[in-house]
Amino acid sequence: MKHYELFCILPGTLAETEIAPISQEINSLIQGGGGQDLMTEDLGKSRLAYPVKQIRYGYFLLFFFILSEEKVTALTEKLRLLPTVIRFVFRAYSPERRQAKEAIISRMKQRAESGAGNVQEKVVVTEKTLLAPEIEVVEKTAEPKPVDMEEIDKKLKEILDATLNIV
Repeated sequence: MKHYELFCILPGTLAETEIAPISQEINSLIQGGGGQDLMTEDLGKSRLAYPVKQIRYGYFLLFFFILSEEKVTALTEKLRLLPTVIRFVFRAYSPERRQAKEAIISRMKQRAESGAGNVQEKVVVTEKTLLAPEIEVVEKTAEPKPVDMEEIDKKLKEILDATLNIV
């Protein structure tokens, strides 16, 4: 038995009242396939990175559960038959690692909210920081300097002249 998470995208053309029954249907598929300790997160509606089946917005649902490895393919086949699911992704995960990620993100958000003085504190969360909880990457930036357009024009001219001389 492994811990899995299932990320589903439902079409944004659905009404918000139609999401709960579809979520229940997916829950029943997981439980019917032998899933245990089921937890569901509704991540809301958001714009997709690219249109899928001519749909630009989608509702995002995340399911956490425990399932035996043999039953994952059967559940995948059942999910493919649902016409209301645009895309889905299975992923095995470690619950301890997820808790560590959430703790890091909450600490970084608290630190960013309590920024000091005129130096802005910008929180940068990378995959490396999420994989190694003891590492926190915080980038401090000062106020931006005023830009001199003449200096930029001069540098641009130098770059273009050097490029044209090479060719």
